Amino acid sequence: MIEPIRDAIWLAIHGRKIGRIMPEEVEEESIREQEKISHRQ
Repeated sequence: MIEPIRDAIWLAIHGRKIGRIMPEEVEEESIREQEKISHRQ
């Protein structure tokens, strides 16, 4: 049987979740990356 390949957005909404990330973790990583970029210039 052939199964359709789902796109990334469909998988993000309906697919199996393999991990969790908190908004605070996203913010911390964003700050670290911005600091790296600002120090390069």
